[in-house]
Amino acid sequence: MRLEAEPPDPERIHHRPPTPSTEKTLYGTALTCGVPSCGEPLYRRTPDTGKFLLNSRVAHINARSEGGPRWDGAMSEEANRSYENLILMCERHASEIDITPDRYPREQLLEWKQRQSEESERAVSALSATNGAEPEGSPAFLSLGELIERLQKMVPSSGNSRSRAEALEIAGRESRGRSLVRLRSTPAERKNAVLGWKAGRTDPVVEVPDGTLRVLVAPMGAGKSETAERWWDQGLTQAWTDDKVAIPLWWQAREIGSSLFVKVQEALGGDPVGPCRIVLDDLDTLGFQEADRLLDEARRLVLNWPQVSVLATTRPGAGTVSEEERLAVEPWPVQRGLDLLRVVIDDGHIGFGGSETRQLLTSPLQVHALASRLRAGGDAQVSTSELLAGLADSILERERPDTSAETWDGLARLAVRILDSRKPVRAASFAAHQLLWKLEDTGLVVRENGFLRFALPLFEQHFGAQALKNGDVRFDAVAGAGRFPRWRYAISFAMETSTPEAADRHMAALAQANPAAASWVLGQLMEEETEESFFAEGPTTDGPERSKWVAGHLRAAVESWLAGLGDLGPQLELHHGGRIAPWAVAVSGDWMNLGQPYEDALQDDIVALDDPDFWTTGRPKFRTRSGFLLPGGRLGRWHWARDRLRRPLTELVQRRILPVAHSSPLAAERAWYLGQMVMAMTDRKSPTEGIPLGSLRPVVNDLARYVARTAWSRWNGPGGEFDSGDVCWLYDHLEHLEREQAESVRNPRPAPDRRHAARNFMWQCYSPELTKEITTDALRDALIGYRELVEANFPGYADSFELYRALPIRIQGTVIMPHPEDTEAWCATVEYHLIQDPSGKRATPDVQIVLAEEPYDRRLPWASDSREDPDRLPLRSTEQVLSTNLVRQATNWSYGWLAADLKAFGWLTSDMLYID
Repeated sequence: MRLEAEPPDPERIHHRPPTPSTEKTLYGTALTCGVPSCGEPLYRRTPDTGKFLLNSRVAHINARSEGGPRWDGAMSEEANRSYENLILMCERHASEIDITPDRYPREQLLEWKQRQSEESERAVSALSATNGAEPEGSPAFLSLGELIERLQKMVPSSGNSRSRAEALEIAGRESRGRSLVRLRSTPAERKNAVLGWKAGRTDPVVEVPDGTLRVLVAPMGAGKSETAERWWDQGLTQAWTDDKVAIPLWWQAREIGSSLFVKVQEALGGDPVGPCRIVLDDLDTLGFQEADRLLDEARRLVLNWPQVSVLATTRPGAGTVSEEERLAVEPWPVQRGLDLLRVVIDDGHIGFGGSETRQLLTSPLQVHALASRLRAGGDAQVSTSELLAGLADSILERERPDTSAETWDGLARLAVRILDSRKPVRAASFAAHQLLWKLEDTGLVVRENGFLRFALPLFEQHFGAQALKNGDVRFDAVAGAGRFPRWRYAISFAMETSTPEAADRHMAALAQANPAAASWVLGQLMEEETEESFFAEGPTTDGPERSKWVAGHLRAAVESWLAGLGDLGPQLELHHGGRIAPWAVAVSGDWMNLGQPYEDALQDDIVALDDPDFWTTGRPKFRTRSGFLLPGGRLGRWHWARDRLRRPLTELVQRRILPVAHSSPLAAERAWYLGQMVMAMTDRKSPTEGIPLGSLRPVVNDLARYVARTAWSRWNGPGGEFDSGDVCWLYDHLEHLEREQAESVRNPRPAPDRRHAARNFMWQCYSPELTKEITTDALRDALIGYRELVEANFPGYADSFELYRALPIRIQGTVIMPHPEDTEAWCATVEYHLIQDPSGKRATPDVQIVLAEEPYDRRLPWASDSREDPDRLPLRSTEQVLSTNLVRQATNWSYGWLAADLKAFGWLTSDMLYID
């Protein structure tokens, strides 16, 4: 209700409720809705008259029925309408309290009212201390009691006193319904307490400015939908207070169909002319291309109607999302998770100390799963995957009716269809009516507008895991790049709940089919702590038989990973004659010694050397030798094997020496880099533009002959370090150049075009125009090189890499040069954006670089070239030091992008920094 503020009329005040010593408050300054998470001001100033309008109602604290405000028989009507029994609310929440009183316990409302009164008192005290009198031009002073009484007399407080159409109440009920569905695992008697706890949260709501698309990206259970619900709920509150604000819209991504524009117009009855919030939930339920199409539609929607804002939610791997659009869902503070846990299980004294257990409190789904486990008598010593898989089981055990095997088989088949389908699953095409009715009777499946979905994404993944374990779908089939993003949690659940023997077989299939997917799944199970060990099944007495048995299973895990890695394998594990080099092993208790001899020293793949003297005397001579504790846990050998291969892969990426074709621009940079170091050893100065093959070839030939006589060599020179592998590579590269009839190893970049004299920093040796040219060429070579790196070394699962999946890509950026008179500036900088370019040419990426001079306003928003799609935002944006004289600048950029891809799947443990 909107009332113009007027001075209070003393004759209309029938009673004055008890108020603090400072009785008056300026409601335009202090008062907000009593629900802590709302914060809606209970006033607004009109732009035309400057008068203050109230946007508030009173709600009954003692309400106790669905039919509207009521009171028990011991309370008179006058007492029910008294100040003590009324709380000031925004219109939306006042209506909710009267319609659904069980959601707001009386004790909680009294606590909120006390907080509201205290805030009012503090505001008045501050105002009195600064002004001492009513400020000029302000609305009238009203006590909290006077304001409530005025509203009570002028506005009947009942469930029927609504200021908006029934659609507002329907939207509110739908929001509550979504919240209740997410509380599926919570006991019925605790659901209202949990909803009240959530309503009392005061942490900031996510921000989505008008005219923008934002995407919440986080793993399952991180709270994406709950975060979106709070933002949507905020929009509903605004719709209650302002008729110009459209009722917000909420859709599952699968519900959109062929056109988001049409869907919006149908829902609103026309174009969205005013503020309108839209949520697109579970974007990852669509295929990658379909998700991309929907995101593009959303971008055009907010561009055409600048007052519309769209918030999408997705797990990683669905659609192309720019850095500007992406909103990460931060892990919950442990204390917040602990507070919710205490509310769910109704125990205010529970606490945890271990870091592993506290980690389970950092997402809402994990908190509810932990509560379910604790209520069932379990403990908190559990992995994340086991915890979530157990949550689905506990819900099913509590709620499932007596069902036939046909029904449970139908649930598994439905999960497969939903996880694999790029479109909504139409009920009529899935099964006969009799089975559909049985599926719906379980309460696990929802039929909406003729389409089927599971009530919770957790059920979808749970029954997908059942299909995997039943053999309806193969693990290696769903590990493919096109299916893995949607199946990843189902795979993880299936692995977690399988027997040790089955889990080991499944991991072998995953590693061979897609080592990136297998590594991600293994990462989900890393928190598992168990005394189970794969090696407890073999011989128990130390000796050659046990040594061979243990080493054989470790070696088999290495071979499975290498089978998936393909041609990259020999770079990561020593090979002889196309096979892994023989292992000499000795196992004593939980300790194992492992050595790999030089070629032809051993004939068998595994040789047990249990005599201690064999290791100390050095016979045979080993090229590599190590000792370690046998890995524990049922999947311990897979962790060990991946870690064994991850170390050399990290070195290859750090040193930037993964194999690429000799025609690659990265090969040209490496040849120039190595050529300079080799020539520096001869005390001859290398030319700046090229090294004649006639000068370089003899030096490389001498080094190659030396390498052939030694096991491994390394050289340190003024230009850096190189080893036997670099010499062999350079020798082959020179042969390639000779076949191409080249006369020299050329510098891929132009030499400085300014004299070095009296110049303190390298940027001063390059003109702005040359700096721009070098940067443009290096970024173009980097994009080409990145594609070649991925395709040459990770061909079987290249589409698993986020950046590769977005190819082709163009680059737009700015080179920022220091002012010519700035003698203290030590470098130039570059700011570039990677932008998906579906119409681009893969062989020659489009790179557009402009020049700017300090001072440069970095606050300027990124703007697309007018000839491109205006809604195409950057995938990644980077600003960094620009060292024009670096020999391997394109290589550094390529490997930086590749390292980010590998880290996302657990094949690298940290980011890579390239400064040379």
